[in-house]
Amino acid sequence: ALDIFAYVEEYYHSVPFSTLTEHAKEITGETEAVLMIWQAVVAGTSRINPLTNKPMFSHSIFSRVNVNTMYQYDLGTNMSIGKVWGVSGFAPQFVGMPENNNQIEHLSISIILQLIMHESIVILNAIEEEKFLLANAPKAMADADMALNQAIHKEFAPYFSDNRKMAVERLRQFLKN
Repeated sequence: ALDIFAYVEEYYHSVPFSTLTEHAKEITGETEAVLMIWQAVVAGTSRINPLTNKPMFSHSIFSRVNVNTMYQYDLGTNMSIGKVWGVSGFAPQFVGMPENNNQIEHLSISIILQLIMHESIVILNAIEEEKFLLANAPKAMADADMALNQAIHKEFAPYFSDNRKMAVERLRQFLKN
């Protein structure tokens, strides 16, 4: 999934802005555009705000043209995004338990929430803690999701605007260890 950043970057620089597939209201510049396009291609999903019961961000109709949907169409089989992507490349602390196989989706959403929506890491981790406290998620799953949020916060977000390629590689290496 992280390899797709290079293709999105190339797409962004080769297509006039007005014809890009993604024009979400959150896009205010190149960094946001690249991130939103990447997230749309990788997952095309969002999360529901627990306070408003509305999506935290939205995509254009092109978000249905994502790796998950294309792969399922190619195989002629319905499957979850976690089954499509799996968790290879993630160290155990970022998965927590085998059932927590949607970490690529979580990664892509957390990146959007942190870098574009400027959502606090404290809030994102509180949401994960709440899931555990309300018995909606096992502790191992909540801990892994919080570890992933923290990795994005410390190893990716501070570097992405200045050097995307380095930030992607930095995150990739951190998630492996």
